[in-house]
Amino acid sequence: MKFIQRFITSFGIGVPILILWIILSFFAPRFFTLTNFGNLSIQFAIIGALAIGSTAVIICKEIDLSIGAIEGFCAVIAAIACVNLGISWPVSIIIAISSGALVGALNGSLVALVGIPSFVVTLGSLGIVSGISLLISKGRSIYGFPESYQWIGQGELFYIKSPILFTGLLLIIMHIILKKTVFGLNIYAVGGNENSANLVGIPSKSTKFFAFLISGASAGLAGVIISSRLNAANPTLGALDLLDAIAAIVIGGASLSGGIGTVIGTAGGVLLIVTIRNGLNLMGINPFWQQIAIGSVILVAAVFDRFKERFR
Repeated sequence: MKFIQRFITSFGIGVPILILWIILSFFAPRFFTLTNFGNLSIQFAIIGALAIGSTAVIICKEIDLSIGAIEGFCAVIAAIACVNLGISWPVSIIIAISSGALVGALNGSLVALVGIPSFVVTLGSLGIVSGISLLISKGRSIYGFPESYQWIGQGELFYIKSPILFTGLLLIIMHIILKKTVFGLNIYAVGGNENSANLVGIPSKSTKFFAFLISGASAGLAGVIISSRLNAANPTLGALDLLDAIAAIVIGGASLSGGIGTVIGTAGGVLLIVTIRNGLNLMGINPFWQQIAIGSVILVAAVFDRFKERFR
């Protein structure tokens, strides 16, 4: 029994991905091409940045519904700073990611310090951040980034797409934080049983605060990557990415009941989600059906998560 459980835990994502790739090799011949795998890696990088950062929030038994809005907001911030104000692109990136971290910090403050449910807080910040993005951009796209900035989303290094490098670095950092630091252990403890964590002296409030801050900063990175990829920014960027990111986290094994999850599993969930979207696009499936498919995947994963909880 233990062997079977370990096998499912280790290869649970890999098996459906492999099966899906085999199916797509028959129904979407263009899937196994270098060009398509390049597109797949870029999609992975954007959704991955969102999902990897938000995994810590899910493990804390909270949820961040604002990450998609933060992605678009930070893309607009980067564009205004770099294109409109002429600020150097490295500083513009820092400003954009810091803006995402600030929104995350505000979310974390309201959840951890004030005690408002994260669903309500982040749903409200989703609307606020989206509205601010529309106001400061006047509802228009901003384009014309310098070539150095565009390299972040369009360049390569040793034949590896540059967006993968940044998301891969985020993945490594988050894995180390969750598995090798006291803060990471605190995240699991708070998500597993917050009352018990408080009794043994674990600072649950600050742990949740920093989890939301990380989630916001990671969404800011996603905004930088997508605006660089498109050489343009507008407030609607990231509007549909929230669904994919949450689906990837749940599919990757993170429990909605808190205390369980890894960024490695989340990365596998992201790969599965972007493969589904990519394959459906290549097959010419209506985008509306794609939304139904991803939503269904979330529900199935949630039901499976509930059965796992009962089994434990």
